[in-house]
Amino acid sequence: MAGKDTPALRALNTAIALCGGSRRELARRIAETGYRGVRAPISSQRIDNWINRDGAVPIEVAPFVAAAVDGKVSVYDLCPGYEGWQVLRALLLNEAGESSELQQERESA
Repeated sequence: MAGKDTPALRALNTAIALCGGSRRELARRIAETGYRGVRAPISSQRIDNWINRDGAVPIEVAPFVAAAVDGKVSVYDLCPGYEGWQVLRALLLNEAGESSELQQERESA
């Protein structure tokens, strides 16, 4: 996977660039979002592994990477092959719609 130019790796490299080009800074920001890691916290070495070995950010970490750069890189960009994003988005939009409907009902009561 090393040296491969894929949309997922371009997105990850954009996230790194948004952190001043520092993988360590991206790792710090990911931890700051609340991600604790499945086995261990995110480190610059794990980010190196995503680039050189895995070829992409793991799906479970993608939302935290996106949050670490204030959404300037999306989960769709980081894991473009994962179709679950559309399902999750629809569920969240439905939940948000229901919440606003309930709030409007309470306000009108």
